[in-house]
Amino acid sequence: MALLHLLLEWQRHLKLELAAIHINHQLRGKESEGDQKFVKNFCEERKIPVCLEKANIRKFAKENKYSLEEAGHILRERIYQQHLKEKNFNAVATAHNLNDQAETILMHILEGTGLEGLSGIYLQKQGIIRPLLFAERREIERYAREKNIPFREDSSNKDIRFKRNKIRHKLLPYLEREFSLSKLDNFLKMGMVLQEWSSYSNRLIEAFEKKVRVGNQKATFNANDYQKQFSGVQIKLLENILQRLSGVNTKLDYNTFNGFKLWLETAKEGTKFQLYPKVLARRHDKDLVFQKIPESPVKIKLEIPSENVYYLPGSEIRFILKEVQPEKVTFTRNHSVEFIDRAKIKFPLNLRNWKNGDRFQPLGSPHTRLVSDFLTDLKIEFPQKKNVLVLEQHGEIIAIPGYRISEKFKLTDKTKKALKIELRKNE
Repeated sequence: MALLHLLLEWQRHLKLELAAIHINHQLRGKESEGDQKFVKNFCEERKIPVCLEKANIRKFAKENKYSLEEAGHILRERIYQQHLKEKNFNAVATAHNLNDQAETILMHILEGTGLEGLSGIYLQKQGIIRPLLFAERREIERYAREKNIPFREDSSNKDIRFKRNKIRHKLLPYLEREFSLSKLDNFLKMGMVLQEWSSYSNRLIEAFEKKVRVGNQKATFNANDYQKQFSGVQIKLLENILQRLSGVNTKLDYNTFNGFKLWLETAKEGTKFQLYPKVLARRHDKDLVFQKIPESPVKIKLEIPSENVYYLPGSEIRFILKEVQPEKVTFTRNHSVEFIDRAKIKFPLNLRNWKNGDRFQPLGSPHTRLVSDFLTDLKIEFPQKKNVLVLEQHGEIIAIPGYRISEKFKLTDKTKKALKIELRKNE
């Protein structure tokens, strides 16, 4: 609330267009709902556009074996990135402060960490900025009192069962009392120095990743070249491989990395190491091969009677059809969102797995093609290829959601209404 107040104060000078995002974590029942209502009312009174989001943190944490804090961090980042992309914002500003920085660095030290963990919270990263990272919490609270800024306290912040809260309420006061740690500036300085070093190591990672060979749900690179990198780069490379294969942003703990490193030192041809629940590493000649464990394709055959949201059975994907005005259409490289001419559509439609013999005319192509050949050209291989869906109208393929629409159903100058086709992961 203090950050929003500051941005409102400076809005005219900085020529800012502001909107607010509130994420309801659904962890505190009526209190969470009260927070959401509080933010909604505050923004509506001041005519600030507000985006109200809900994230099932507890379910996501359980399914992916994360702590609640890790799950919350991942889902918040996803929501921020989604808004940056869909709303064309320049940045998302969060109110992390100097106390948050100190707590994060101490927590990483206690868990065992590398350079990135010691870097703490980034001042700026992937469109997310932290304008208050220099300020201690007590300074922000004093500012809120002086300016009569309304705010609500999250009661879970006092629960010392959470590691961060134990550091906040037990460890930091102890360090202040016993080691005269009255100011937290050193945590900010250390974080900034290491963030700069982390940027350098990221350039090393980018250079190495150009040598990574990717295909058929696997990634391969030279084991000897990998072992020459220092451990910070090695860990980040593994995390990037896991994210690429599993689709989940993953942080390797030290024990897992150390176990992998010891295995690699003695690994013989064909031996395997399970680096992640769905990813196996194996030694093949001079290479390291990371393979996603195949999953059986989910059989889908849905009748689509109208514009609506459809949950795909046995999947974490929603299929969304929504009518929009052509002037609101924004084209991006993200093929999970596509647009077709509404006038060319007659419901009901069918959404099903593609099959051998399926043909369609890809956007921009003068001729029809086999769906199988089209996917092969995109380097879509098993098992991902088996899970590709087609949207059809009376036997004619309108689109391959997530990949391409048909040339026959594209928007034109004569289009009066568009139909938005979207594949979205459930939150």
